[in-house]
Amino acid sequence: MPVTGTDHIFFAGKLAGLQLKNRVIRAGCFEGMCQAGQVTDSLIEHHRPLGASAKFCLFTRSYCRQMSRHDSDEKIRDFVNAARMAKEAGFDAVEIHAGHGYLLSQFLSPWTNKRKDEFGGSLKNRLLFPIQVIEKTRNNLGAKFPVLIKMNQFDGMNNGLNIHESEIVAKAFEKAGASVLVPSSGFTSKVPFLMLRGRLPIAEMSDNQQGRLSAVSLYSAFVSV
Repeated sequence: MPVTGTDHIFFAGKLAGLQLKNRVIRAGCFEGMCQAGQVTDSLIEHHRPLGASAKFCLFTRSYCRQMSRHDSDEKIRDFVNAARMAKEAGFDAVEIHAGHGYLLSQFLSPWTNKRKDEFGGSLKNRLLFPIQVIEKTRNNLGAKFPVLIKMNQFDGMNNGLNIHESEIVAKAFEKAGASVLVPSSGFTSKVPFLMLRGRLPIAEMSDNQQGRLSAVSLYSAFVSV
């Protein structure tokens, strides 16, 4: 049966000065948060990244919003659902990433976790959210399905997770249901080189950057003339 009564959605619209071809595209841009084509606070808030604490993210170059209890419950369900779907799709194992400055790592690291509630402060508190994710994932997948956890041995910067704390974290992860621990280190937004293995091409990257800077300088001089 043909769909009728939809002509009204196919008309041109604007979003913050951008001319859009039709209303379907606008719907994909969260039209309900863009009344009269204006960027609203609700639209900005919708796209604001979440974090353990409100902090400027050096990776996305934006301020993240501190997760609420509702957010943490929602993200736990997301982890569990993603793992369940992976199992149903036929994967032999799942890996939960709790290192490199991603969400679970942010809760573990005192550098990113500045919370004053039950999720912040002591290492026991900072472990609470990651442990809940692992335990609920384990309970959903069953006792025999392999659950790998990637975790930092140390973050690599001052006021980050250290090697002594990571020993406690590893034991807590094992108790929560981890089958395998995958040790790593580094923080994407702070010390990404620590995440790499082997010889780092620092000299080559420096030379490449110098070339880019030279090109920019040449372009600036040309334009100024």
